[in-house]
Amino acid sequence: MSSYRARPQRFRRRAAFLGYLGVVAIMRAYPMLHSIPPYPGYSLWFGTLGWGWLWLGVGIACFTGIIGRYDRPAFSIAAGLMTFWAAQMTDIWLAQGKPDGWTMAVTWLAFAAITLVVASWPEPAAAPLRPPDPQLPGARNRG
Repeated sequence: MSSYRARPQRFRRRAAFLGYLGVVAIMRAYPMLHSIPPYPGYSLWFGTLGWGWLWLGVGIACFTGIIGRYDRPAFSIAAGLMTFWAAQMTDIWLAQGKPDGWTMAVTWLAFAAITLVVASWPEPAAAPLRPPDPQLPGARNRG
C-alpha cells in the first residue's frame, strides 16, 4: 500500500495560458489570412497576409509549447509578436493618423506584459496521489 504515483506535470497553469494564447493568435490570424484587413485604409508593415502568417505561426508555437518539453520559447515568441503588433498600432496612431490607435497599442503591450508574468510563474509541486482506503465502499482518490 505504499506505492504512490505522482500527478502528471503536463497540462498545468502555464500550459492552460499557452492554450489561451494559441487560440487568441489563431483567431487573430484567421481574418487576416482571408484578406480581411484589421484596419481598412491603413497600411501594415507586412501587409494583411504577412501579419496573418505571423499570428498563425505564433498560435502553432503556443500549441507546441503545451506538449513540448520547454514552454519558454513559446511564451517569448508570443510576447514578442504582441509587442511588435503594439509597435504597428503605434505607427498607425502616430504616423498614419488613426485617432484611437493608442488604445490598441496599450492593450497589446499590457497583454505582452501579462504573458511575461505568466511565463515567470513556477509550476506547483505535484502532490502524490493516495491509494483509496479499501475499507470504505466506493472510496475515491482525494490526492
